[in-house]
Amino acid sequence: AWHRDKLKYHLSVHSNSEADLVYSEGRLVNSKGEILDEYTCPAPKKSGRPLMRQLFLEGGAVILSLSSVTVTTEAWNETDGFSDGYLVSADLDFYIQLSEHFQFKRLPRTLLNKRIHCRNQSDDYEQIYDDHRRMLEKFKNNYAFIDSEYENKKIARMEYRLATSALSAGDPT
Repeated sequence: AWHRDKLKYHLSVHSNSEADLVYSEGRLVNSKGEILDEYTCPAPKKSGRPLMRQLFLEGGAVILSLSSVTVTTEAWNETDGFSDGYLVSADLDFYIQLSEHFQFKRLPRTLLNKRIHCRNQSDDYEQIYDDHRRMLEKFKNNYAFIDSEYENKKIARMEYRLATSALSAGDPT
């Protein structure tokens, strides 16, 4: 759920900076609205390759939720929008498209409560793994920084998340 003044704060940042995409901090809450965790997002790197690398490697750790984002119409119109090819990670694909040419700005203010429940797709690490593998294939022909060392680092991070998710769910395989 958005906090009451989310749009006011985001619009202020859009109008007072070069930011095309603004994202804010958030809280993870349970179904009763009880705070489980405060989420502090990292500051975005400079647009272009540094930001693309940050998004690729850190994925969802950069931006908590699509609900914490506002994007200018001009920036939106320069992308392909959300791809149907990703079941969980269409937002990350969208951010990567934007990151090549547009500025991101983190608003260090908690303006979102993200409710955690048993059906959150952001916890479907098998699907995230599949989505990210397809994303690597999609982008690696266009960006020289996605070399085999980089690709191996990304895959290792994804496999680690998948394995820790399986272990925490009691699945030792």
